Amino acid sequence: MSKTSPRVSVCMTVYNGEPFIRETMDSILSQSFSDFEFIIVVDPSTDNTLNILKTYQDKRIKLIINDQKMGLIKSRNLSLEYAKGDYVAIIDGDDIAYPSRLQKQFDFMENHPEFGLVGCRAEFIDDVGKTKGIAWRYGLLPEDIPPLLLFGNYFVHSSIFIRKSFLPPQGYEYETLEDYDLVVNISKQSKVWSLPDILIKYRVHNQSRTYEHTVISDDCKENYDKIFRCQLKSLDIDPTIDELEIHRQIVLSKEVHGFIEIESLRNWLIKLLLANIKREKYSKIKFEKLIIEKWLMSCYKARKLGIIKILVKYFSIELPKFDLLKYMIRYIPYYLRYRANRGIGVL
Repeated sequence: MSKTSPRVSVCMTVYNGEPFIRETMDSILSQSFSDFEFIIVVDPSTDNTLNILKTYQDKRIKLIINDQKMGLIKSRNLSLEYAKGDYVAIIDGDDIAYPSRLQKQFDFMENHPEFGLVGCRAEFIDDVGKTKGIAWRYGLLPEDIPPLLLFGNYFVHSSIFIRKSFLPPQGYEYETLEDYDLVVNISKQSKVWSLPDILIKYRVHNQSRTYEHTVISDDCKENYDKIFRCQLKSLDIDPTIDELEIHRQIVLSKEVHGFIEIESLRNWLIKLLLANIKREKYSKIKFEKLIIEKWLMSCYKARKLGIIKILVKYFSIELPKFDLLKYMIRYIPYYLRYRANRGIGVL
């Protein structure tokens, strides 16, 4: 393979990244896998970011300096335009890759050509590098992931490793939730999965986009709804504005404050369940299990109303065939693991 044609293009965008950029750079340049180019798009920064980047003399680095501030999405798409590799690995300018990250993801994709994207588990760290939790996403099969994407992004953005031929023509499209939209688009074309290995340290701090989205903007809500509509179309569902609001409430695990609200949640989940039975988009058993999990989580979020009362009134009588007790027994360990390991809000 010619040195001018690396197998992997690592793409990163950065703006005012001085506090963390050295850690990120060092983690990529010390990878056990070496056949990559490191494309870095820099928006004009007000700190020492650019000077730090210029201290690195590694020939694999391709530094692209924007003349004026382009913003995150245009910069990310610019990095994809420059990528020459067969694969694109994403890293954000405040995250850290474990030394074996590229090698393990490269090996997986080489051995599984039917996959368009693979991620990995992540360790969450704060602004000083202290561990805050471990991503709980593991133990799932590739066929489990598409229905999960109906309820939010399954992948940590800095973990994704993409077969370039499966990148959508528009690349990143939205100004918010752009990573979620990208993953959904790739999942329509190919299998996607996440390695069980922890290969990324994902930083959550006051300036991070994860932190910003704990309270979502109107723009973020609009993009959520666009992504949901696109997926719901495959179930022959054209959701109303109210139904999209209910779906967002489930995705964001918001508190439930009244019986009318919990009944609306239940009716929406039943609608999804019945639509899948008719359309056969997802595995019936797997989707039924997912819907039960979302229902039980909704009940937990309405715990001030009385969980047992809600279960008896709204589910076990009307839908006895779903064998709620069986799913509750299976779900309790899952939920405890979720509570113990997630610890960082919605990703």
